[in-house]
Amino acid sequence: MVTQLEIDIYGYFRKMGRFLYDNTGGKSGQRRVLFFLSKEGSMSQRELQSLLDVKSSSLSEMITKMENAGLIKKTRSKKDQRVILLSLSEKGKKEADRECDELNYITEHLFSCLSKQEEQDIYRFLEKLNTHWEQLKHDEVFHFVERER
Repeated sequence: MVTQLEIDIYGYFRKMGRFLYDNTGGKSGQRRVLFFLSKEGSMSQRELQSLLDVKSSSLSEMITKMENAGLIKKTRSKKDQRVILLSLSEKGKKEADRECDELNYITEHLFSCLSKQEEQDIYRFLEKLNTHWEQLKHDEVFHFVERER
């Protein structure tokens, strides 16, 4: 039986998710691509897809937009000419640095109401929930809900 507390917690997650989407940039997928490519240098689209845990079609669309915006370059791998490597252009590197600075500023303000101990406690709880929710991806109940949509 679902408790009122669980319903309230779920409601807070939805509100916070919406807040993050609305107020920290709807293009967070592109931000993540910038961060990974900035950190790794270059990688194949398949490797990037695995790190981001997104569908191939979603990543392809994002990569195309970012390439058209001059943020990403594609080059053939010297080891395997069939593989196309993604890397940041100079414009992409500058954008990644700007996005990183912006995200650091935002993050600092998002959690400024918490003590260091509270941050550690929340981290532990969220880590536990995240692990559990990852397991629920394979639960038939969630696949049923997905098929109903």
